[in-house]
Amino acid sequence: DARRSEGTLIIARTDAIAVDGLQAAMDRAGAYTEAGADVLFVEAPRTAAEMQQITNTFGAHIPLLGRRQRL
Repeated sequence: DARRSEGTLIIARTDAIAVDGLQAAMDRAGAYTEAGADVLFVEAPRTAAEMQQITNTFGAHIPLLGRRQRL
């Protein structure tokens, strides 16, 4: 609701995995999507399975931002 320009891109980031675990990060990412984020960045999945879960849950609905790292 606070977006003032269509030219504004909102990137929502959570690093909750490190402190609260994957489920907390997934819950936050879902809330960001519902709030109107344009892109999600779920920081630091610990395993390939976590990365796949993030992708399966959100990848078809919203672009995902991440960095390539060896798991």
